[in-house]
Amino acid sequence: MESRPLLEGQHAAEYLSKYFETHLNIDAALLVFIKEVDLVVVEVDSILKDGSIINKIGTYPLAYLAHSNGKKIYILGDSFKYNLRSHYDQEISIEKSP
Repeated sequence: MESRPLLEGQHAAEYLSKYFETHLNIDAALLVFIKEVDLVVVEVDSILKDGSIINKIGTYPLAYLAHSNGKKIYILGDSFKYNLRSHYDQEISIEKSP
């Protein structure tokens, strides 16, 4: 899915397309394309100590629709995405457009 403000979805789709058949869609098309996909891959912004994640606003409806349609969803993130602030109950800042 397209992602803003930094176009992470576009960059991830370009990289993954080297190895897999990949389609990039806008969130407004979720209901149309979810039935056609084999699985959903989401790159995570932050992983908290309880295993929950912080990500773009479109991730929740995408995950909900994927689950409702029997599609697997995979969350990808490097170890540097693990948020140590969550261990100390510190406020976690959310990325915003400039």
